[in-house]
Amino acid sequence: MQTATPEYPVQLISYSALDLDALLRELHASQPEILVLAGRFEQEIQILRARQRWAASIQAVAAVAAGVHAFRDELGRTVEGVIGPSLWEVHASFPAGRFSGSASDMQALCRTTTVFTFYRGFRLDSASRRQVGHRILLIQWDQDHRVQLPA
Repeated sequence: MQTATPEYPVQLISYSALDLDALLRELHASQPEILVLAGRFEQEIQILRARQRWAASIQAVAAVAAGVHAFRDELGRTVEGVIGPSLWEVHASFPAGRFSGSASDMQALCRTTTVFTFYRGFRLDSASRRQVGHRILLIQWDQDHRVQLPA
C-alpha cells in the first residue's frame, strides 16, 4: 500500500492477489469517500459483489469494467451508480477525417495537432512525447442503462 497526500488524500492498494476480507478491512479502516477500481474484470466483479459490505463512507465508485455491458450482465442491480469509461456511445460525436502516411509522419502530426479518432481526440506533447489532450467518455449506470456523463 502507498499513501500520497496532495490536495486530497489518496491511498493505492494493490489487489493482484486479492484477499477480499483484507480489502474490506482496509476500506473500513480508511473510510474513503470514493473508490476507484482498476484491475482485471473478474477482480472488479468480485469487489462489487461485496458492495453491501463496503464502508458506509463510500459515496461514489468508478470501475474500468463498468464501461462494458458484460459488467451489468454479471452484477445486475449492483451496478447502479457505478461510473466507468466508454470508448463508444451512440450519441457521442466524433469528427471524421482520414490520414495516410508513415508512422513518423503520424508522430509529427500528433506533436503539432490535436488528432481525432473514433476514441476522441489526443495530442502528443512535442517535448516529452507523452499523450496529452485525451479525454475518455464516462458513463454511469442508472436504472439498468448506461448514461453518458457530461464532458
